[in-house]
Amino acid sequence: MLKGQYSYRKRTSMSKINDDPKIRHYAEQMCSLANEEIYDIARGTFLNTLKPFDATDHIQGRLLSMLSKIMRPSLIVELGTFTGYGTYCLAEGLATDGKILTVEKDALRIDFINMMIKPIAHKVELINDTALNTIDQIRGPVDMLFIDAGKREYMDYYELMLTKMCRGGLIIADNVLWKGEVVHEKKSNMALALDEFNRTVAKDSRVEVVLLPYRDGLSMIRVK
Repeated sequence: MLKGQYSYRKRTSMSKINDDPKIRHYAEQMCSLANEEIYDIARGTFLNTLKPFDATDHIQGRLLSMLSKIMRPSLIVELGTFTGYGTYCLAEGLATDGKILTVEKDALRIDFINMMIKPIAHKVELINDTALNTIDQIRGPVDMLFIDAGKREYMDYYELMLTKMCRGGLIIADNVLWKGEVVHEKKSNMALALDEFNRTVAKDSRVEVVLLPYRDGLSMIRVK
């Protein structure tokens, strides 16, 4: 058997695993439990939003929480709050006096977010504005950055925030595979922007990156 043939079969097998709902359910069951407040946000998201699956899920939430606990960040910046699920998960690893600055442009979500994150409100600064309008106001050093705002602006967020990141800081960018469109010949404008972002980061000598093909793609970028 040729090495290339084996490699192809292996990749095909892995693809089936990633698409298998039973495997996904099994993986979720094998993850640590979240606290009750986080489950309340998940329930509230399903009851009060039109696109609840846009929110961070259990596995991704536990990953964000674990990375934050490993980093013990003093300052986290989150671009795109949605309903606060990811915010709460990231905040779990904050240093004693740490804070998370989270930005949400949709004014209709602000009251709901404030209600959902009330137990950690003292650790959170919630800004109702666009990410690009807010970045200039952010003073570093930033230990962790979670990017989940307008996809066409990912390159702008990255370049503007990179100078504010501390050495060894972690940037996490969500939705970088955009429903798999980044590998299609004909790409939507959103997929084109994300493909440019992925390729630029992969070649950037200032960072090292691992792109995880989980859900809609999660890019893990460490600042050197």
